[in-house]
Amino acid sequence: MSCSTTCGGRPSRSALRTPPGRIAELLRQAGFALTARLVLEPAEGAERTIATFLAHTPPQADRPVPHARTVGSSPA
Repeated sequence: MSCSTTCGGRPSRSALRTPPGRIAELLRQAGFALTARLVLEPAEGAERTIATFLAHTPPQADRPVPHARTVGSSPA
């Protein structure tokens, strides 16, 4: 779905809005694991849906895990 937007009162190019389900699928295809998804349906009279995603890369056996440092400790 596209809609026109304005910038400083002047017309701007159309903005493409990707549906939340498609974004979730693209994240999965890119190798991310979805932890949470919040979708706010549009209010009456609103044109768009707002969505927020929390995704992470799943651990892999062959990928080293970075070591955490304690605050105040010196690097090894």
